[in-house]
Amino acid sequence: MDRGLDPSIALNLLENALRDLMEHAYAEQWGPSWLDKVSTQKQREVWADRAQAERDRIRKGVAAVSPVGLQYSNLYDLTAIAEKNWQPLASALGKSKDCLPLLRRADSLRNTVAHNRLLVAHERDLLSGIA
Repeated sequence: MDRGLDPSIALNLLENALRDLMEHAYAEQWGPSWLDKVSTQKQREVWADRAQAERDRIRKGVAAVSPVGLQYSNLYDLTAIAEKNWQPLASALGKSKDCLPLLRRADSLRNTVAHNRLLVAHERDLLSGIA
């Protein structure tokens, strides 16, 4: 019996696919300054701090750190941005009234997955399906 995606893989795929879609759709809609249009200064500062913390942790070597932006956002950031700026995403995700509740539900499961706690079977299946 297929049990779907592992929750950590499902969460990773969901967040990264949403980031990629947003980057594409918003750049197409608003051009190169799209991030300033869809996010707040506070969000961008938090994301920059996370990027700097990652650079500080890595310190030396050849490891690359992702550019600051949505790569350092949380799922709740992405969901909030999507809710306020749905139209450019609609061709890929459909109606906001259908998709946003699923994103919110995935976000409600995120900490459990991120902290390696187990989801119950229906939550695992739901997160896999949302991803």
